[in-house]
Amino acid sequence: MKKTFLKRKSKNPVKRAKDRADVSLQESYRKNYPNEKCESCGKQFNLMHHHIEKCNSMFARWMQPDNLIFLCKECHQNIHFGNADAVSKYSIKRGKKWVAKIMEMRKQKSPVKIKNIDGNLQVFYGETNLEDYYNNKIPKKYQ
Repeated sequence: MKKTFLKRKSKNPVKRAKDRADVSLQESYRKNYPNEKCESCGKQFNLMHHHIEKCNSMFARWMQPDNLIFLCKECHQNIHFGNADAVSKYSIKRGKKWVAKIMEMRKQKSPVKIKNIDGNLQVFYGETNLEDYYNNKIPKKYQ
C-alpha cells in the first residue's frame, strides 16, 4: 500500500502533531486490514475516511471506529467534490442504528489533548499517545 504523504507541511506545531497522528492511523489500518474493500463501491480500499469531518469532532477523529469508513480514492474524491452517492451507499449498508450513533457522537466532547512531551507536541486520547497506539496496536474495526 502507498504511504500517506501530507501535501503541505504546516508550521503550526499543533496541526503537525494532529497530522502525524492521522498518518499513523491511516498506515495502521492499511497494515492491519489489507484485504478490506471500499464500503461504497467494493474496490480495494486505500484510506480511512472520517464520516464526521475531523474539524467538527475531535472525539470522533481517532478512536471511534464507527466514524471511520474504508474507501477507495475514487469514492473519497467523489465525497469531497460534492457527489453524495458514496456516502449514501455506505450509510445504507451500515443502517439506521449506525446513523443514530453518529448523530450522538457529533454531540460528545473530546478527551483528546495536545501535550508537550520533551519539547515535541503530541496528541493523546486520555493517557494514550495516538502515534504510539497506531504504530503498535491493531486498531478496532467497525463491526
